[in-house]
Amino acid sequence: MPDWNPDIYALYQAYRERPALDLLTAIPRDLNPGEIWDLGCGAGEQAALLAARHPGATVHGLDSSPEMLERARGLGARVGWVQGDIASFAPAGPVDLLFTNAALQWVDDHPALFPRLAGALAPRGVLACQMPLVADVAWRKTLGEIVATGPWAARLAGEEVPAWDDVETGFDDLIARIDRAIAYVEGLDAGKFEGAEDRDITLTRRGETSVVKGLAYFQTQAQPNFFFHLTTAYAILRKNGVEVGKRDYLGMA
Repeated sequence: MPDWNPDIYALYQAYRERPALDLLTAIPRDLNPGEIWDLGCGAGEQAALLAARHPGATVHGLDSSPEMLERARGLGARVGWVQGDIASFAPAGPVDLLFTNAALQWVDDHPALFPRLAGALAPRGVLACQMPLVADVAWRKTLGEIVATGPWAARLAGEEVPAWDDVETGFDDLIARIDRAIAYVEGLDAGKFEGAEDRDITLTRRGETSVVKGLAYFQTQAQPNFFFHLTTAYAILRKNGVEVGKRDYLGMA
């Protein structure tokens, strides 16, 4: 389970809210719940909406992050905030509505988890669940590899970016270079990435030097660079007759 920073989490609130609101609207309108749990409630926005929508219900928000729960308490909503792990969730009594948005993908053993959650429901109770299923798609795996092996890892860890001469003349040389980059990244101390989102990153391009924070660097430099090169590679392959398309990009081929 990753650590959660409420400030970084809030940067993407507009994107996170869309599927959550879709899930809220899918809950049967004639449901009159007395007991509601929001599992993996994060900063509490959806639990607060559930409390407002069902004023007669007892609403709980469960999350493993004390920082996120502290942010949730600041909403002033009529919600009982509980620190705990979804994997060990065991309500005292039947639940009329179990709501969970973008959380269960972090929990192991779904074949055991879902029957257990369904078993916690009261008769005619509802399990409203949404979770992104993108962890294994090709572009996400590639993004992780590119970010890990590019210069971004060194900069975010506060290390000097290694400089290697461009002397490769064939695929074997290129593969060896990739292996060297992977070995370099694997040798970095993971602790050096702590606080990387607020670290000053110095960039020099065409003789001009600029300083940006780590989070802005990752969002405006690392990720756009990755998608630029990935998209360009797809375009070159397609132009040269390689049969790759959208389904390959999404890992659905």
